[in-house]
Amino acid sequence: MEGCKSITIRFKEEEKLYKQFIQAKAKLDAQREESGERKISCTDFAKKLLYAALREEGRE
Repeated sequence: MEGCKSITIRFKEEEKLYKQFIQAKAKLDAQREESGERKISCTDFAKKLLYAALREEGRE
């Protein structure tokens, strides 16, 4: 898949998925701050979600 080397996902602020993404990231950032870790970037958080989804897809 040559066309997938650089992927950009753009959300509209009013989209439900965008709101869910931001809420989940904020929750993870709060957990990370409590344990002394730095906040995660949006890019790294998106990668984390993709890896989890791909692992889940592999189980089915």
